[in-house]
Amino acid sequence: MKSFVLVVTALASLLNAGAVVAQEAKALKQQLVGTWQIVSGVMQVGDELKPTPLGPDLAGMLIYTADGHMCFNAMKADRPKMAGGDRVGGTVEQKASAYDSYRSFCGRYEVVSETDRVISHSYQLALLPDSTGTTEKRFILELTPSTLKFRTTPHIVAGKETFGVWTFKRAQ
Repeated sequence: MKSFVLVVTALASLLNAGAVVAQEAKALKQQLVGTWQIVSGVMQVGDELKPTPLGPDLAGMLIYTADGHMCFNAMKADRPKMAGGDRVGGTVEQKASAYDSYRSFCGRYEVVSETDRVISHSYQLALLPDSTGTTEKRFILELTPSTLKFRTTPHIVAGKETFGVWTFKRAQ
């Protein structure tokens, strides 16, 4: 009987530990849920910080939903309008400039590690065709009720390994 009690106690402890881990993961996810506005985005190349290809003046949002969806849209704040007011109009150069001055990714997110504060974004839709169907990690550097700051996985930009560092404020 004593062995049975020890086994039941051990199982209960394991189940409780699993519930605690699940609750901790839920806690980080709950902190992320909402709409975040971009404050800044920079590229870290070695020890040097540079503006993202979108430039220093950015506008954009990152949205996390409670059911695990996410959407990120960012653009140069001063994008020129297309000539003629036609939504599908514009010259090839204007269209290329519009593409180069905008980023968009939507899909699912999940907490990879509550302890290490790592989440992943799995892109189902992306302006950049090579990003569709990929998953990238985000390493949370700061998360308060009003601020979110994370580092991306490394990317190659102009032949150099580069990390994005993004800072957001909670939208009001």
